[in-house]
Amino acid sequence: MLQTRHAFSLTFRPSRVKLGPLSLARSQERAFSCANPVWRISLDTLITGSVAYDYLMTFPGLFEEQILPERLKSISLSFLVDSMSKQRGGVAPNIAYTMALLGERPRVMATVGEDFADYRALLEGQGVDTSLMEVIPGEFTASFFATTDRASAQIASFYPGAMGRASVQSLKSLASKPDVVVVSPNAPDAMMKFPAECRELGINYLYDPSQQVLRLEGSELARDMEGAAFLFCNDYEFGLISKKTAASITVS
Repeated sequence: MLQTRHAFSLTFRPSRVKLGPLSLARSQERAFSCANPVWRISLDTLITGSVAYDYLMTFPGLFEEQILPERLKSISLSFLVDSMSKQRGGVAPNIAYTMALLGERPRVMATVGEDFADYRALLEGQGVDTSLMEVIPGEFTASFFATTDRASAQIASFYPGAMGRASVQSLKSLASKPDVVVVSPNAPDAMMKFPAECRELGINYLYDPSQQVLRLEGSELARDMEGAAFLFCNDYEFGLISKKTAASITVS
């Protein structure tokens, strides 16, 4: 199911988030289509976040029919599934792939496993710069395993694999400083490290805590929202962020 995500340009205060425009100084390229001029701003965009394989399976029955309430403490179940597909997933490649379709060449900085070669080839073929996607020896790329029954109930597991080492990377080690960094869902320590480095280095960053809103403390969310140029979230995450940070977020 597709979810609507919102982007808010903001400056953060302890009890209030005030929205305003993002200003990025960058040379502009002008292209003309018929008589109407079209302006395009080209930015060196660095995307951080999860990189994963999704293993999606379908169970023809109903989970609820297989569960014995009186045996929950010793539950042991195995489901024979009808189908399985392996999809290339993760937030960072998703954003980068879409940007590449729009003619950009974003860079992705992430940690991946030894099984990443085919995924790298696909991204490079679409125009994504994967030179900062670091292979962690002996690890698998993060993997999501989900089984869905005919009522759309789902049982899932997520193995972080190489993503758990994301914080070994650093913006400080980059040969060239990007114009903007996207901080998307990742290992919690990396999600706290990269915004701090952006603030220290004076780099604009876009903050998308997404699934990790549940994991991050309110004080951590508030701190990393403070320096962000934009906050990305869906309606439910918006409510959670407001509650956890005790912030009043209004759209102007």
